[in-house]
Amino acid sequence: MWTERADGKPGVAILTELARGSAANIHDRMPLILTDESLEPWLDPALTDRDTIRRFVKHAPAEAFTHWAVSTGVNQPGEGEDEGLVNPA
Repeated sequence: MWTERADGKPGVAILTELARGSAANIHDRMPLILTDESLEPWLDPALTDRDTIRRFVKHAPAEAFTHWAVSTGVNQPGEGEDEGLVNPA
């Protein structure tokens, strides 16, 4: 999700949490990934109480995701949009 910043430029935030499942073998943090059912409550501006948020907003299960090693080229902005960069290395 993105929004317009005060200076008129687009802005985005990636929320992270402690790594779960196999992601913990790679890094200590991972993106916050919510279930489909959690998106509407998560985006509700009236939902501000932390305990209520915890009741309504659920993480997607870590077992639902897979990962594999990819080319180090993914770290190079000049590599462009080569689909091969995300193929298993």
